[in-house]
This record gives sequence, C-alpha cells and structure tokens, in this order.
Amino acid sequence: MATGNVPRGFPRILQWLLAGLMLIIGLAIGILGAKLASVGGTFYFAIMGLVMVYRQIGRASCRERV
Repeated sequence: MATGNVPRGFPRILQWLLAGLMLIIGLAIGILGAKLASVGGTFYFAIMGLVMVYRQIGRASCRERV
C-alpha cells in the first residue's frame, strides 16, 4: 500500500509538464512586463511574472523532497 498522495507514472509526467508550461508563461509575462514598465507602463505584469517563476521553482524543489 502506498503512503501519501504522491502521483506516480503518467499523472506525474503531466504535473511536470504543467509546471514547465507555467514557468515558461511566467517568464514571458515577466519579460514583457519589464518591457512595458521600461516604456512607462505599470509594473504589475513584471511583478506577476516574477511571482509565477518563483512559485514554480519553489514547487519543483518541494516535489524533490517528497
């Protein structure tokens, strides 16, 4: 009997693919948000992209410990 709720097999692959996709989206939002801020726009998207990247890196490191 398995302990905990750690996904195995195909669900785990999907979990990593989703995390990678969210990381790429976060990078894109952060880079384009920084460009927007550099031309006088709001910093919202740059900060949001940074937060998304930070969360995905944090989640990946938490998964490795399990």
